[in-house]
Amino acid sequence: MLTTNLQGYHKGIESYSAFDGFLTSGQNPAPCPDDIPPKDSQVTAYLRNHGITKVVVTGLATDYCVAATAVSALDDKFDVALVTPACRGITPDGSSAACEKIRARGGVVVEGEGWEERLAAWLAK
Repeated sequence: MLTTNLQGYHKGIESYSAFDGFLTSGQNPAPCPDDIPPKDSQVTAYLRNHGITKVVVTGLATDYCVAATAVSALDDKFDVALVTPACRGITPDGSSAACEKIRARGGVVVEGEGWEERLAAWLAK
């Protein structure tokens, strides 16, 4: 399992995206490396080194951390799907705006009934 840790951990860094984090062994709390913030995303490097090309994003809060993670993945040239039934936002308007932002950048927003089948089809492409 890939675990990242940075958000809310280091008082000198404000970060919403999981791609801004550093890799840990799952310890809680994780030790903070000396080279904060990392020059290149350790998460991006890890995914690329393992042949990962698609990222599925879920979580809290759609309009902040989830959106920031999806946008970072898109900026790093991954194919991205955001699964709205597995997300919750702070506000409905913020969540809608986040989904539109992800679509505008080329991401896929999977929502509504039958989302499991649509996600499986997207993953199989």
